Amino acid sequence: MIRMNPDSARLSDPDLPAVEVLLGPDAVGPLGTLLEAAGFEIGRFRPRQVTWWPRRSITVRYDVSSADGDRLPQVVACSGSIPPGATILEADGTQIGLWVLPADPDLPGLSSILDPRTLRPMLESIGVPVARISARLRAYRPRRRAVVQVDTEHTRVYVKLGRPEAIRRLHETHQLLAEVLPVPASLGFDPELGLLVMPAGRGLTLRETLDTSGELPAPQTMDDLLGPMPDPIGRGRARSPIEKLGTLQGLLSRIVPDQTGRLEEIVGRIGPETAEHAVPCHGDFHDGQLLVDDGAISGLLDVDTHGTGHPANDPATMLGHLESRRPHSPHPDRIGAYAAQLGALWATRVDPWELVRRRSAVMLGLATGPFRVQQDGWPDQVRARIGRAGDALAHENALIGFSGPSHTPRAW
Repeated sequence: MIRMNPDSARLSDPDLPAVEVLLGPDAVGPLGTLLEAAGFEIGRFRPRQVTWWPRRSITVRYDVSSADGDRLPQVVACSGSIPPGATILEADGTQIGLWVLPADPDLPGLSSILDPRTLRPMLESIGVPVARISARLRAYRPRRRAVVQVDTEHTRVYVKLGRPEAIRRLHETHQLLAEVLPVPASLGFDPELGLLVMPAGRGLTLRETLDTSGELPAPQTMDDLLGPMPDPIGRGRARSPIEKLGTLQGLLSRIVPDQTGRLEEIVGRIGPETAEHAVPCHGDFHDGQLLVDDGAISGLLDVDTHGTGHPANDPATMLGHLESRRPHSPHPDRIGAYAAQLGALWATRVDPWELVRRRSAVMLGLATGPFRVQQDGWPDQVRARIGRAGDALAHENALIGFSGPSHTPRAW
């Protein structure tokens, strides 16, 4: 049985015909061919993750099961940009690249980490004793990165996987930041397999803490994280939320074309990136990147985005994530109050208008989320998020309490 999202199946891209194939029922052809070659018979499938850049590329990750309902290995299909090592098939004259998870051609270490026979000697080589072992895929973005949780009888570690050419820099970044921030130090890395091993942190993420009744870090504690950021290793500017708007506007206009005018208005009000002096920043500072233990910040994660950028980028990213998630939280008032405290503090550190407009840009980027994870009824969710990104620019904004351009920008 095919379980396609009817809203996604209506999408098209004249410059990338594979969009209609991979988001519609015709995807059964290449998926079935690949799985049959691996000894499986496909019964049903459903897209669970989509990355689409109009006119350029599309990558879709599918949940698949047999006719009897047994879960089969996940499959990834892509077109427009196909990595060497993928199985290439044709569908309606369009080339499709495919692989069965975990054999991602751009993440060569993923298969080894999920196989205890190869994982055990890797861990022992960096001093992690192993008798019983289990590995669980915790996060995966095809062709880009993955995180695997590894449990032994004595300890837990996390293995981060990325493209091999970037792993050495990530290892060095972890070692650098761990000296001054609660960033987990690297236990070891493999430049050929593109993997890095980190110890497990303690506590819950800030996101989980907000959604429960756990003690929250004081706003000043949050602010203190951003001051001692050292200069990045071998990397220029971290891409700002404003610099991403052109690409995001193109995607959003394709998936909800009735919002094209509203998007043009919001992007116009946000305005262009400025050439203000850049400072070291995390680059993706949000509530899923912080671990909190009894009100103290016990971990800062995902530092591969560490670079330089506008002083308001990290604060605006946090505020944009909090405001985007607030309507869906079990404790929206708790999130709103905490975000207001952070916003009031950060508006004394940076130009308040920069904080407002960059937060709105972050929220516009997050508007693609329901489409990317293929939520049922995603168009209405996307429209609502676009609306909230526009409302965040309003002069009577309640989250930060400041409005209008300021001519006295401040930095740390």
